[in-house]
Amino acid sequence: MAFKEILVPLDGSTFAESILQYIRQIAEPGARVRLLSVVPDHRLSEIVSVANSVEIAFTSAPAVAPAALPTTDESADEMKTYLNRIAGVIESAGMVPVIEVMHGNVTEAISSAAAQGADVIVMATHGRGGLRRLIFGSVTDEVIRAVEIPVLIVPSPAEPVST
Repeated sequence: MAFKEILVPLDGSTFAESILQYIRQIAEPGARVRLLSVVPDHRLSEIVSVANSVEIAFTSAPAVAPAALPTTDESADEMKTYLNRIAGVIESAGMVPVIEVMHGNVTEAISSAAAQGADVIVMATHGRGGLRRLIFGSVTDEVIRAVEIPVLIVPSPAEPVST
């Protein structure tokens, strides 16, 4: 099955970019590939700090470094630059890239973008477990529950793949 409009949420990680190989396999010639990045609320750093404090107190898990918090405009500009680089890869593979940067809740933004005509969502899952999953939740799980179109999930190397 080949898709005409593919939504690809990207968070800037190298792992998220690894899904591009799958897009080539499922896209019909000339497909539109919508590259989406979401600039979340700055409240995320507060959650990271709490998660680190609690998890470190009970386990030997390494801390997640809270990111320096650029302004929303700076974050959006950085994501546009990143997405433009990825768009070049998409275009060279014979597909039509469209870049989108949205603000707010990641799951809501992906769901909203999907509702604008996507045939499928292709996304990576980082495979967080334990307390981090409890606190952060799983964007992948939330997206699957929120949309009514197929979602192709590429697991992280640390996540077991069932056969």
